[in-house]
Amino acid sequence: KGEDWKRAFAYSVGEADAAVQLYAYAEAREHYHRALDSLKHLPDNDSNRQKQVDISVRLVNVSLQSESPEKNLAILTEAENMASSLADEARLARVQLWIGRVHYLAGRFPEAISYFQKVLAVAPKFGDPELMALPGAVIGRVLVLQGQFAKAHQLLDKTVPLLEATKNRHELLFACLYRGAARACLG
Repeated sequence: KGEDWKRAFAYSVGEADAAVQLYAYAEAREHYHRALDSLKHLPDNDSNRQKQVDISVRLVNVSLQSESPEKNLAILTEAENMASSLADEARLARVQLWIGRVHYLAGRFPEAISYFQKVLAVAPKFGDPELMALPGAVIGRVLVLQGQFAKAHQLLDKTVPLLEATKNRHELLFACLYRGAARACLG
């Protein structure tokens, strides 16, 4: 029976990841939910808790536009507590990155910046370009919206090369646009 739940988990994650590649986010959400449900039937150990954290982050990634910020934050808060209990700083940083993103999209900029600063404080330890780039990119956007153009331009100048390394064209585009806006506003 346990082997069936392992297979169900692996199948659901594979199907969800394939759906993400096709931008079929509704289907991906369904499969990620099934994967999380499968984990509930497996032993409560570190490996399965790590999987729960990772799948929770992937679920929120495909749910940002379709679910309420509160629902996404509930999922991420559980993942944050789990990553903390695992003493897994890299996973915790990744969860906090997504908590910051949810706050940003909800217009709660101070909360978003607080989480992004937590990520930036530990990101260099892991050498993960995404953890080092995305918080700065979004903080740069907030600074532009707040009219702090010099700070935004300086931060985005540092962030753009990091984003180029991640090959995240979407975030790179936004960083370049906001850097250009900051530069234009500076004169």
